[in-house]
Amino acid sequence: MRIERENRDCNLYTFSYSPRRWRLKPRVEISLGTNYRLEGINVDKFNMTESMLDYGLDFGYAIVAKPKFKLSLFTGFGLSKSSFNFTQQEEYAYSYRTSTEADFDGDSYNRNYRVSGMQAKVQLSQILVPLYFDFDFQFSRMFSIYLQTGIKAYFTSNFNITDLSMDTYTFGVYPQYDNLIIENFAPNNFGHHSIRIDKQQVESKSSVFDFYGGVGFRLNLYKGIYLDAGVNYQTALTPIFETDQPLFISGYVNENNAFINYSCAGGENVGLFTNLFDKITRGSLRTNIGLLFKF
Repeated sequence: MRIERENRDCNLYTFSYSPRRWRLKPRVEISLGTNYRLEGINVDKFNMTESMLDYGLDFGYAIVAKPKFKLSLFTGFGLSKSSFNFTQQEEYAYSYRTSTEADFDGDSYNRNYRVSGMQAKVQLSQILVPLYFDFDFQFSRMFSIYLQTGIKAYFTSNFNITDLSMDTYTFGVYPQYDNLIIENFAPNNFGHHSIRIDKQQVESKSSVFDFYGGVGFRLNLYKGIYLDAGVNYQTALTPIFETDQPLFISGYVNENNAFINYSCAGGENVGLFTNLFDKITRGSLRTNIGLLFKF
């Protein structure tokens, strides 16, 4: 607000209100509880812990700037980093009917796997671009409450599985030979084995979109610099990962849907770990904190 004295003899003043319309907001977001939802028959077979951190810089402009109410449109850019740690809860067994390529002598048989101690770490990095409306209700020069609603676009830059490991026990059952069981036969890779894979690359969607809405408060710290803090709920409009050919580690399965399958020429083939789940989506309650600069 600007005050000018027009007439010194009569003490006449004029008041002009010119609000600050531009906004700049560095911010950090962390999840309150579980940040991702997994779907599929294998979800309950694993314990999962996760961590998530979003941080970035938003730019805004006040479309409506009244003394007690302001409506601003924001966009910006940032980074989103998440990691998941999976641990198999108990031993699981599955089997499938092989082709003749899985047997040293060219027989077909039922190949049985017992899988235990599986562990994996999944790392996800994305570039974040938000677009949202901010409704600010000012109660005093020092304090205001805001509501926000909008969308966030995520562009995947890195989606990897690291340190995948498990123990397996494999044997063959040959129905054509009165259900003969062969447990130790090196050419068919039967017996006990430890498997470790350093890295798998996940072929995920290049871009995903989430809807979110939130509420928070702003506290005037010093001449247009505000503490900005609040909570928001975010839910997926599109999944981060989705497959129509999930893999299995229990029951009688098709060879193409077995998490591990085998051929004499190629050896053990371990499927992509994320294909144990049908879908991975984002959805969580979050808290955010930052500074808001008005100019």
